[in-house]
Amino acid sequence: MRCKLVWAVLAVAAPFILWAGASASQDQAVRALAILSLATTHDFAAEGWSGVLEDVGHLYRTARGMQAAWVRLPSWWGEAARPPAGARYLIEISYRDDLTVPTPVRVYSGSAGFSEHLELHRIGGLGDRRWKKALVPVSWDTLRTRQGTTLAEFIVAPLTGALPVEQLSVLPIDPNAEQRYNAETRAWVARVQSQLSAPRHEVAAPQTAELTPEWQAHVLVPYTRPYTELLFPYAAPQAGEAGAPLRVRMAQGEYEPVTFGVYANGTDLHDVTIEVVFPADTPPLAPEVRTAEYALVPTGDGTLGTFPQRLWPAYPLVIPIGQSHWFWITLKTDPTATTPGTYQGQIKITAKEAAVTLPLQVEVLPFRLLSMQEAGLRMGACIRGLLPAHELDILREHNFNMLNIWFPGVSPQMSKQGDTIALDFSLLDEWMATAKARGMESMVWFLGGDPQGYPWTLSIERELYRVMYGTAEPYFDMVAKEKGTIPAVVKPLYAKWIREVWHHAQEHGWPELIFTPFDEPAKWSQDRGGAGSWIRSHFEEACGLVHQAAPGAKVYGSIHHAHGIVFLPVIDIFCTNAIDEDEHLGEKVRRTGKEFWQYRGGTGGAAGHPDQARSIFGFFFNAYDSRGHLVWAYNWGARFDTTQGANWLMAWHTPFDTIRTPFYEGIREGLDDRRYVETLKRLAQERGVDITAFLAALDAEAKQLGAPASQRVGGDFWSRARTSRQLDRLRQRVIEKILALR
Repeated sequence: MRCKLVWAVLAVAAPFILWAGASASQDQAVRALAILSLATTHDFAAEGWSGVLEDVGHLYRTARGMQAAWVRLPSWWGEAARPPAGARYLIEISYRDDLTVPTPVRVYSGSAGFSEHLELHRIGGLGDRRWKKALVPVSWDTLRTRQGTTLAEFIVAPLTGALPVEQLSVLPIDPNAEQRYNAETRAWVARVQSQLSAPRHEVAAPQTAELTPEWQAHVLVPYTRPYTELLFPYAAPQAGEAGAPLRVRMAQGEYEPVTFGVYANGTDLHDVTIEVVFPADTPPLAPEVRTAEYALVPTGDGTLGTFPQRLWPAYPLVIPIGQSHWFWITLKTDPTATTPGTYQGQIKITAKEAAVTLPLQVEVLPFRLLSMQEAGLRMGACIRGLLPAHELDILREHNFNMLNIWFPGVSPQMSKQGDTIALDFSLLDEWMATAKARGMESMVWFLGGDPQGYPWTLSIERELYRVMYGTAEPYFDMVAKEKGTIPAVVKPLYAKWIREVWHHAQEHGWPELIFTPFDEPAKWSQDRGGAGSWIRSHFEEACGLVHQAAPGAKVYGSIHHAHGIVFLPVIDIFCTNAIDEDEHLGEKVRRTGKEFWQYRGGTGGAAGHPDQARSIFGFFFNAYDSRGHLVWAYNWGARFDTTQGANWLMAWHTPFDTIRTPFYEGIREGLDDRRYVETLKRLAQERGVDITAFLAALDAEAKQLGAPASQRVGGDFWSRARTSRQLDRLRQRVIEKILALR
């Protein structure tokens, strides 16, 4: 620690601190767990803070723009590296709101990835120069002492200007913390986006309400629409939608969504709330109610458009006159406690102006859906760092049982030891055990990135050299002189890293490790950027080195073009997004005894359509019998405001939850489609029934639905799918076949 901090763990008789925003009915004191006053005589300059300054009644220091200001506190929870599982706290920051851009507050978590510190929240941004108290929640799985210390570490990081900070206190969590955090996050995003000057281009055309005389008299009009069809603020009920009942058909051990819109007919609607009600004797269905957040997203050519980007836990809201809002309900069956049958419920929609109910019918089918593990399927997503435990739980619930980790964000700590390197697995051991306990069965470890950035994107080679020799510049010179080979000085370090990681993982019960030297090696044929013919030989040599150093380990390849079939001799898992170039790739791969997987991605996750996700990761990939899958990407992007920069993400963690996109939910539903097909296959095998013709017909239609534009028939699939509901019909055919075999 480079400076002394004044702190206190308060005893029973210690002074109280009121939490910000406490109402009169909540006018009670909350005992602080620790307090740090920045106005001391100690020098904070080395930690990014200014000297002590004074305002009327306030002594403070400023955190400077574009420069992290550090705060460290002795662990108030005891001697363990992390707080007890499930614990949450509030970091109260007393500050003057001088800035018009919200300021990020970050924490050292031991798992943040490319940055050591994980963003928790953003505070201020009104620029009214008033002294305020912000409450920043932090959860046990995003809070860790730095190795070798007993210090929790926070950073105040203004994006511009300087933020005056007077005091930091640690408080117990309060019952309103999640709701407050969610509202504050939506508010700062809306405020920042309202100031953007980019031209607008809406994603879909506005709709005019088509209401029967009965519904014309209602100011609150609920209307049903499938979750595969996005609902925008400028949507309106169409013929037959207003008041239509919601019907759900689901197996035991499945989650299933239903969605609807609420239209403000002739007046604003205030404090709109949603409640799902079933009779007391209904088996558990665990309804989860979420509300769409309409945010701006890039729509191409520098324009922005409104999109239902995130699904937040339900909250009261205002629906302006003539506009709609989208609500998403997920029902959850328990494979043992939710008995088959048809159950009637209601969705109660209440506003200050009116209240209406929608009928809800749930049919629980008389069979259990196979899990992803039982079905022999893998689903992974590319992550920047090590995810919090509570976020892993949500991934598992969405049928993810694998993660795709990248060397720049996930690797054992490396240090020079004599003429070689030493690896420290402390943080990885802790996280891998957490991931495995939460259902993650495999990790595909990308040791490098896009070959168009060659040689910079040869991450493991570059970093091994840098750790040994202090700088990476000579490494780049070596690769430039002999493209297509691993430099001789790096090879033994590379082999040692693979060998030690592989053996350590096996000895300590990690999820299965699958290695790949770098991403998309078939780009060797593109001859642009850093990619060229040398990419092929470099990848092949690295694969051989992995196999030699870790016999028994699988080597994976993300194959960007069909001609990447040439890599089959050196890889064990052939994962491709190029099935449109050669629809027989799967057959060719399996004939050699190798595994065939598929992947898709792009920038669509943050503003992707759920029907696309469901079709691709469901019936389309099923048609080629790929057993593993990857989506690019999970969380490579901004925190909540995705109007700037490249954002490949589909979920945002909070200290309480994972806030999902409709695209993310669509992936889960696509994988449920696969689970249905695998359940049918298992049942047919047990019954000795040949369903080859049935599956062939299913696959033929699925290939058409998921084909690229050049292979589609009868127009664009995505616009057709939102109106004709083919995906639901395909699932119902599988369900009926299962019921017939039973």
